Amino acid sequence: MSKYLSIIYAARNDDYAPGFIWRFQNSINYLSYFIKKHKCQNDIEIIIVEWNPLPEKKTLAKVLTFTKGVTVRIIQVSYSLHTKVKKTPYDAKEAEKIPFYEFHAKNVGGRRANGKFLLFTTADILFNDNIVEALSKKNLSNNHFYRIDRKDLLSPIDPKIQYEKNLNQLKDKIDPKLVNKNLITRQRHVHTKASGDFLLIPKWAFLEMRGYPEIRCSGAAIDRFGLYSASTVCKQIILNDPMAIFHQPHLDREKIFELNDRENKNAYKTCHLTFSNVNVKKWFKESINIMEKKGKNMNINDKEWGLNHNKLREIIIN
Repeated sequence: MSKYLSIIYAARNDDYAPGFIWRFQNSINYLSYFIKKHKCQNDIEIIIVEWNPLPEKKTLAKVLTFTKGVTVRIIQVSYSLHTKVKKTPYDAKEAEKIPFYEFHAKNVGGRRANGKFLLFTTADILFNDNIVEALSKKNLSNNHFYRIDRKDLLSPIDPKIQYEKNLNQLKDKIDPKLVNKNLITRQRHVHTKASGDFLLIPKWAFLEMRGYPEIRCSGAAIDRFGLYSASTVCKQIILNDPMAIFHQPHLDREKIFELNDRENKNAYKTCHLTFSNVNVKKWFKESINIMEKKGKNMNINDKEWGLNHNKLREIIIN
């Protein structure tokens, strides 16, 4: 069934950072509430790509709860397919140890989405009422991609809070240092701060740019690369207040390392393996420069990106 918008998450139940499922549940709850409030449940689908789920853990379909009437599609990528992901010259040196390829997963969701527009986000993000209301009006441009500033919350959201209380009113919970100095910067070509948390783009443009580059490393730079790729096929619009997204806090690296839990520490380290050779750093810098100055897409993906010809298990909840 065709939709106006597909909102795409990539995740798995692995306690990547303590409280992950709790934060993800908050994200789903807020989003679903506002979708129903603005009566756009027939126009929007939520896609969760569950990449390489752990056999000893419950699947996301079993640990998350969903709002009746809001369509959720959970697409699973097995361990077998995870181990068969193509190698590239730009992979992390210990790429085989990385259990979760976030942007491979987002590509899987993007290729299989039913929406005319795609919104890529993360499980830590809360959407406010204003942005869902704007999306419900279905007046997005088919020739632009959209970015937005992220506001970081200093403390967790009380799950009992009334959804009707606008998140913009939580001034005591917003970190003023991050909002003012780090995350609101607009670079001269594309807005790249908090790149992985919000990319809203027409599906035709995502297909044209060939998704995010499928490199086996952490997403610290892949999300930025994706924005530059998007800028080679359509123009950018930056959404402003009162539309906003909010990042839920979780334990930082130091606090995780304080835990007496070797498995948790190792999981954090392997999830953060990043570009680890000179070749990829040089290629990345040169590619960004070409995309910015010449408008030429430098994505390395071939026609099989997004596991295009693989049949994947899908669970539909509505």
